Amino acid sequence: MNDLELLRRYRETGSEEAFRELVDRHLGMVYAVALRQVRNPDWADEVAHAVFIALARKVGSLSERTVLAGWLYRATRFAAGKLLRDEERRVRHEKEAAMAQLTDCSVEEGSTSWTELSPLVFEALDVLSRKDRDAILLRFIENRSFAEVAVAIGTSEAAAKMRTGRALEKLRGLLDKRGSSLTLATLSAGLASAASAAPSSGLFTSVSAAALGQATVTASATLLAASVAGSFTWAKLKIAAAAAGLVIASSAIITIISVRSGETGGLRAAPEDIAQRKGWIVLGRNVWPALHQGRQAVRFDAQPGPGLVWREGFAFSEGVIEADIAAFAGHIGLAFWVQDSQHYSAVYFRPQNRPEDPVNGARGVQYVALPEYGWERLRRERGGAYENSASLPLPDSGAWFHVRLEVSRTQVRALINNSTDPCLVINDVLTTNTAGSVGFFMGDRSLGIISNLKVQPPRNR
Repeated sequence: MNDLELLRRYRETGSEEAFRELVDRHLGMVYAVALRQVRNPDWADEVAHAVFIALARKVGSLSERTVLAGWLYRATRFAAGKLLRDEERRVRHEKEAAMAQLTDCSVEEGSTSWTELSPLVFEALDVLSRKDRDAILLRFIENRSFAEVAVAIGTSEAAAKMRTGRALEKLRGLLDKRGSSLTLATLSAGLASAASAAPSSGLFTSVSAAALGQATVTASATLLAASVAGSFTWAKLKIAAAAAGLVIASSAIITIISVRSGETGGLRAAPEDIAQRKGWIVLGRNVWPALHQGRQAVRFDAQPGPGLVWREGFAFSEGVIEADIAAFAGHIGLAFWVQDSQHYSAVYFRPQNRPEDPVNGARGVQYVALPEYGWERLRRERGGAYENSASLPLPDSGAWFHVRLEVSRTQVRALINNSTDPCLVINDVLTTNTAGSVGFFMGDRSLGIISNLKVQPPRNR
């Protein structure tokens, strides 16, 4: 029986045998991914318990198109990340001791280079499309045959081979852009080695019994399982809204859901949701909730290279995006039409470029359409058509300014501080990629503090 048949059997008949078979098939992958992230065998055990307890609770909500390996991978990444954050908070006053525990645990690794790269590999894997990620997980992490991959993702064996190969190329490309060059052979071998850390002999029995309610588990594992189960609630909400013909607009602080024509209902998401990556993808930055000049916000640190953050699974094409941004020297703004870490558009601001500056005064606000049109190419080929002056607070004052982007498939208008006159109007968006998610963009070594992100569909919808 394949995974979906076993899930269906457990859901409809409560078959413990079917559930144990699922645990037997996937425990190795779950444990290996958890161990690579938490670097502590006891914590990896706890993550494995939480993930399968969550699966038992959520099995009734999984669709027939679910690739179980992919679902378990996302659940494992979430659970491991939350466990690490909770542990860091708990021992914050003993930070050095905590770091020693994280780095000194005895874990069998494939090689030093892969040990160093594996966090980047899993982060890049998170960015791939769900189908590409599922193909890699099944083929390399779970060591499935191409025939088994084909059945799981619903395609032919030849198509499964092609998708897996292309997915591996995409993964290598993402790593190469982040300065980690690997051959395809090295990458595939490293992925396969990620599953080499086998769980203890008693973990299968322990996890199965805990998930089936036949054994007690630690309070922390129970709470972690509840968090894992809850982390997929937003996806159910999205599906339910789409079935009703609704538009979901999601943000760091406010999520607006169109309930009925002419009416809106509000959902408020704490900044911790982004900091915990609960439904958000955060690349190139550390993030945490912050109180800045009296406002609840999210803060992204300044690191080399760009930072990109977007809401996972959110669909936006046209409408209005608004947010409050704190003024610091650098490049900070809003990203939209985000398809992945390489394909998106953005409007960002440079508070250090004062309007009175004779050289950089006309460079206070910038539009880009990546990957084809970054600021260098636009300035070189299009003159000043895609940037303009902007009256912003002084750099490093941290003062808030309000940004409003009015986005259509053919035009983007940027307005600041509730002005009716746009500081930038783009009449040629330079891309056919006019659908995707919404989030934040930060340039090289740029700090970002953002509050009150709100996305609204066009009024005539």
